[in-house]
Amino acid sequence: MRSDSDCTELSSPEASMLHDDDIEVHFASVADRMKLQEEVSAQVGIPRPASLPNHRSTTYEAFLAGDDMDNSTSCLEEMMLLEAIRRSMADCGYRQRHARTDVSEGDAKAYTVNEESRFILVRNIPALGATDELLRRLAEFGTVERHRLEDDHDDASEYVDVMWVQFDTVTAARRAKALAVKNPFYGSVLQISYLPQDERSSDTRAKLDERRELLQTRPAACSTSVVSPTRSVGRRTPTADCSIE
Repeated sequence: MRSDSDCTELSSPEASMLHDDDIEVHFASVADRMKLQEEVSAQVGIPRPASLPNHRSTTYEAFLAGDDMDNSTSCLEEMMLLEAIRRSMADCGYRQRHARTDVSEGDAKAYTVNEESRFILVRNIPALGATDELLRRLAEFGTVERHRLEDDHDDASEYVDVMWVQFDTVTAARRAKALAVKNPFYGSVLQISYLPQDERSSDTRAKLDERRELLQTRPAACSTSVVSPTRSVGRRTPTADCSIE
């Protein structure tokens, strides 16, 4: 025996689609159901009786028979409510954020050496003629060799500019991407992304050689530690900086 809280029939196309594609459905809460029920009741314009049968199949059969006006109204209202709940589950702005399926801007992302580059694209720049001030902010993280405004970019508009920037090293671009977006720029949060597709063959080779040299020298530097004779065995005094960039 099924209760009226079921949102779909087992034989409906929606239920078969959910079982076949294994889609996780976020059901509406009790407060959302009550809110939608009040909205549907106001749209229908018919006062809801105080005592109505809760079994959905009973109201559905009464609706098909057309004998009881109260049952027919209840079934019509219930079907409209279920349709509103189904649409609300598809609306991401109506429900709360899901921890597993919804991705927020603060989620961590790992970049490989292939995805990093000394060429970056700065978006969401207010079109206020503050290019020199933006370059001074980027110069705090490294030497800016070249830059230009991308007027033909898809994100560029009358009020927003997009800038292409070339740093001298990948490390400077990495620091700028991580730290330049911390503080707003004239009320806008900058968006910075790498542009590895703009690299030449020499840039890619230099980037890979630098990473290879770092990986080769780091284990040797971390292994040069001396055990002090006055201290107990197991405590070591590092003689080189083994921190990760």
